[in-house]
Amino acid sequence: MNSICKHLEEQLAVQKVTQIAKICRIDDRVELINDADLSIGVFDRVVLSIPSGQAGKLVAAFSELSRQVSEIEMNPCWATMASFAEPITDQWVGAFIHDSFLS
Repeated sequence: MNSICKHLEEQLAVQKVTQIAKICRIDDRVELINDADLSIGVFDRVVLSIPSGQAGKLVAAFSELSRQVSEIEMNPCWATMASFAEPITDQWVGAFIHDSFLS
């Protein structure tokens, strides 16, 4: 679900293939530190589009945000879409599977 980030990055210079290990507070801004312990830069805002477990570690310097992120329970799921050469029916547009490990 990264479409919001992709939309936002259209107007930004984004550095990709970079592992951020830490986010530090500098007054009312943040500094991003990579996994080689080098500063990537100081920024006004940061958008995190990662699972809460990973985000919690990055925002450890922000106690209230860290607390809130740590309370998020992740429920991972897989989604799939199937397409058929001919319509199966015109009576419905979706389906639910009950009493199965699939839903």
